[in-house]
Amino acid sequence: MNPADGAVIFWKESYLMTILEHWHEEKGNEYPRCKVSGRLGSMVWKVFDRKGNELELTWYLVTKPRKYCVLVLHEANGTARFVYCDPPHRTVHGTYLRPWSGVDEKEELEHCAVRVFSSDLEEIEYSSEAWEHLKELQDSSGEDVSRSPSVTRRKSPKDKTVRRRSVKPGCSKRYSMRGRAHESEEHTEADSSSSSEAGSSSEEEKYVPSPPHKRHKTTDTSNTSNTTEPMKPSKVVFRLGSQRVIGAIRYIPLDECRSRKELFDKATAFYQACDRDAQVKILACQISTQREQHYLFEDSDGEFRLLVEQALGLVDNLDRIVIDVLHVLQA
Repeated sequence: MNPADGAVIFWKESYLMTILEHWHEEKGNEYPRCKVSGRLGSMVWKVFDRKGNELELTWYLVTKPRKYCVLVLHEANGTARFVYCDPPHRTVHGTYLRPWSGVDEKEELEHCAVRVFSSDLEEIEYSSEAWEHLKELQDSSGEDVSRSPSVTRRKSPKDKTVRRRSVKPGCSKRYSMRGRAHESEEHTEADSSSSSEAGSSSEEEKYVPSPPHKRHKTTDTSNTSNTTEPMKPSKVVFRLGSQRVIGAIRYIPLDECRSRKELFDKATAFYQACDRDAQVKILACQISTQREQHYLFEDSDGEFRLLVEQALGLVDNLDRIVIDVLHVLQA
């Protein structure tokens, strides 16, 4: 695998590319432990290190030798490293993240961060009790916390003393370009006995749009006619997905999005609803049946037309063409 030749998209840390390249040279198509899988619905989250600093957790997309996403944690000192969830399920304090250093890893490193979930982003606060709970899990299971039973999240009492820290001003957010969510945990295509697969089966890590539901036919309620006809579903649909608010999606038929400006206007409204400070300058678009990704900029009318023409050219062979759209955040 050569990430520089398109295997990994929007990568900036060359040493991370090297780790994955080495992994696939040794393991072939086997997934690494830091692979993302599962989905979380509409929960929001924050990530904290052991000192309570809020960190940035991002997804990077790998397309060769097979397509999957990996978790990358950006630590307070500026270091980026692969991480995986251990145990692979949510606990009462969230999910615990552990560094993964690749095929040469001799032993598992100490957990470095905790990912805390809530339905309200503003209510998420850091608590040092998370690490005490992890120690209890490790003590009760002989360090094999990956086999610990699931724990239902409980609400923290309001009178508990907790520390809350914010991301440093100017901290950028970088996301992978594309992926597709599944209703149930993603299964491996091969090498089901691999230990790396067992370590990456988190049920809450998938972060991208869900498959479209069947559209119900609607009728024209205009008073200009006593007879109504069902509206024909659009053959081409833009599917906008948020990676900050997991599970948030928006479907826009091509009939309502005929220009680059209309797409950017609707995308801006959607992403600012998920993050009011979002600045939508670049959109990553990928036809669901194609490998290529199209980067649309604010002034790229011609590129928008080419994307739509390519999608329309595939309509004859499929009932519907979905164009996945994600917001590209720049450093």
